Amino acid sequence: MPNAITLYARPNYDNPIDADGSGMTIAAFYVAQNSETLTPAPMRRDVLTHLMSSSAVNYWKNTKGWLEACGKHPNGKNLLRLTPSGLATCQARVRGQASTPTSPAIVRKWINDMRTGQGTATLAKEFDPPL
Repeated sequence: MPNAITLYARPNYDNPIDADGSGMTIAAFYVAQNSETLTPAPMRRDVLTHLMSSSAVNYWKNTKGWLEACGKHPNGKNLLRLTPSGLATCQARVRGQASTPTSPAIVRKWINDMRTGQGTATLAKEFDPPL
């Protein structure tokens, strides 16, 4: 793939998740949005599925309602976005005000690991740009 973007994931998703797993989940949203700020911007489902897991994406979408479908990417891939409650949940978790809290430092570490393949994020996959 010319100019492919390689993203890295941990080979397995913790269930139930702790502060590290919560940070990893939120980092996946940042990476999929390719942004410094979480918004309801569209994210590619294939990217989220790689960075988290299919079951985690389905849980956030179908069980919790924190993700919703929002159309198709120009490349034909399904798009998802954070709902208002999903965005509020992520913000509360990072502030340590949720049942599964995390911290900005953990989220930053996972963003870096997902982009560079460091730490336990060793499962590489290439994606055609743009994310």
